[in-house]
Amino acid sequence: MSYYMGADCGSGSVRVGICDSEGHLLSSKVEAIETNNPRVDFYEQSSEEIWRKLCKASKAALAELKDVTPDKIKGIGFDATCSLVVLDKKDKPISVSMELPPTEEEMLQKRFQEEEKRKKSGEEGTTWNIIMWRDHRAYKETEEINSLDHEVLKYIGGQVSIEMESPKLLWLKRNKPHVWRRSGRFMDLTDYLAFRATGCDVRSKCTTGCKWTYLPHKANDGDSCAGWSADFFAKIGLDELVDEGYERIGNTVHDIGSPIGQGLTKEAAEELGLVEGTPVGVGLIDAHAGALGMLGAETEEFLGKQIPLERRMALISGTSTCHIMLSKNAYFVPGVWGPFRDAVIGGYWVLEPGQSATGALMEFVVKSHWAYKFVQSEAEKKQMSIFDLLNDHLKTMSNYRMQSKLMAKMKAAPSVSGFEQSLPPASSYEDAERINQAIREAKR
Repeated sequence: MSYYMGADCGSGSVRVGICDSEGHLLSSKVEAIETNNPRVDFYEQSSEEIWRKLCKASKAALAELKDVTPDKIKGIGFDATCSLVVLDKKDKPISVSMELPPTEEEMLQKRFQEEEKRKKSGEEGTTWNIIMWRDHRAYKETEEINSLDHEVLKYIGGQVSIEMESPKLLWLKRNKPHVWRRSGRFMDLTDYLAFRATGCDVRSKCTTGCKWTYLPHKANDGDSCAGWSADFFAKIGLDELVDEGYERIGNTVHDIGSPIGQGLTKEAAEELGLVEGTPVGVGLIDAHAGALGMLGAETEEFLGKQIPLERRMALISGTSTCHIMLSKNAYFVPGVWGPFRDAVIGGYWVLEPGQSATGALMEFVVKSHWAYKFVQSEAEKKQMSIFDLLNDHLKTMSNYRMQSKLMAKMKAAPSVSGFEQSLPPASSYEDAERINQAIREAKR
């Protein structure tokens, strides 16, 4: 029996799973990762911390399986959020952080905390070299790019999103010129993980096509660079990327799942607890990896018939929710991301509408609930996340009640996150008054 490892990096944690050749998940481990939020709408992470936590989860997942030795792992793949990783010319992290000027007391306290952390962990200080997908610092650059109405924007729903990489690159050039000059690579997080594992800078058609304005259908086997638009970069003020042959943003772009180089390097294999040379495939953005698995599911057992691939839609939920559909033809829908060619399955175009805030709103609901402190205390005692504790509680409840009845007496308050919508009927006058009072207080 052969076994395979998948590594997923979300917004708040890394997860590693091991499955057999028939797709059965045998083991999985999760490690939380930190996010730096120095200013409103600024969100940063560390590529070094992510890799370290991923390696820890990999070894822990392997340790759970006595009969699965590292040499039986026949391949590894990565997916991650579409966050921007910045490395220098020696492939070391460069800080992208814009910390607010601290007071003298805050500065001393921070130094003390960092020193204590280093003493306990034996690790170096954190370098925040990732601008997360949810970071909105580049709002001015986004507006400027969209005002050009360039042809490449046609393939991303008519306008670039603030979550995509070209506005972030332009922001870096303007606001962190020393970082721009020292930089050696700008990478999507998925591609960084594959690079860290193999030592080969091979980009994915999924990451570059969906988030970097790369057009895979215009490239060819002998010239990946043909998928980039020199005119677009020149017009937005990033023409040096063209002049250097797209070296910093990727001049080798391959199909999803293609083997990269000679597989795991000796160093990466030791860190992951695997064998040197283990094959590594070109990865995907996390939502698209989920869509690949979901859209390929068998439907006959549940629906009595097979649903054609082009009649399916995958809803992939996490911090956000992505609705992903495939088509043999390119369809242009204003406001809907895409069409992206080869972003999930070769030969298919992807359309991707969605909802930006899903997990974040769920977290808000949990943390604003009156019972949050009690649940948090219980989770800390059991050394587990609040969400794992609540999921276990739901499983216990479903043992005594039909799952369909768990929500029977629940009422929704659509304005709880600030939307100006009418309230649904409350269960009583007192409930309505309490909800309205809470809303009035929140708006003060």
